[in-house]
Amino acid sequence: QGENTSSIVNRIRQEAKRWFHNAARIGNSDAMFQLAMMYQEDLADDQKSAKAAAWYRRQVVELSRRAAELGHKEAKQWITTHESN
Repeated sequence: QGENTSSIVNRIRQEAKRWFHNAARIGNSDAMFQLAMMYQEDLADDQKSAKAAAWYRRQVVELSRRAAELGHKEAKQWITTHESN
């Protein structure tokens, strides 16, 4: 009852991450890429320590590469765009 919109959205987002993580673990390229993009959004959080930010960056690249290797079209485009910079 007293939960504000922000906390509801955060709770739903955490649940989505859990489901994407589970699907990514069994090789679902869509889940890998969606999880990578969620991690990339998390990088925008100014509260992250340098160590946490580095972990998120590694996860974004790793998940995107794995999804691209499995033929995920958007992941291939993301890798091409971000690895050429």
